[in-house]
Amino acid sequence: MNVLPNADEITAKGTLIKTSLAFVEERFGAGALEKVMAALDPEVRSKVSGMVLSSARYPVPVIAALLETIDRVLGRGDLQLGWEVGKFAGEYEVTLFHKAVFQIGKVEYFLKAAPMTWGFYYSAGKMRAEEITASGGRVEVRDFNPVSKVMCHRSGGWMWRTAELCGKKNVLVRHPECLLDGHPACIWVASWT
Repeated sequence: MNVLPNADEITAKGTLIKTSLAFVEERFGAGALEKVMAALDPEVRSKVSGMVLSSARYPVPVIAALLETIDRVLGRGDLQLGWEVGKFAGEYEVTLFHKAVFQIGKVEYFLKAAPMTWGFYYSAGKMRAEEITASGGRVEVRDFNPVSKVMCHRSGGWMWRTAELCGKKNVLVRHPECLLDGHPACIWVASWT
């Protein structure tokens, strides 16, 4: 059995919170954010309401709780809305650098560079992209504790939308192995044309 790092010691950039809140407002409209905030545990609410700084670090369990609440209040309660949050984030977080890479249209280059940015967002874990080809690829994350599968779905959705922004069609991303199920890594397998 794989032993996960202590989740309470892992942090992530505030960008993950900001994009999640922006997703709620843009996708579900007026009043949706208030519903989500009202359903949050008071301790989590205090950390995600008010001024959230993109560059500040927040505990991963807080981000997971926010995503789970979004899914419970606005989705079906099956954590699948995490994929949509990730797709939204894939586009919302685009920088000028990303736009240049997208214009080249080579998701292969982008995903090979993605492991270098993992540490920019998260205080723990290692990402590795493997077998990235013109028709798909495999990404894994080790030494991390995603706390909830909704965090894994968010990551998979981000990869999905990134591939689409690079011009790929018929994108499909699956998450066949998860740290939370005792596997040594979270694995995402993608295909596209």
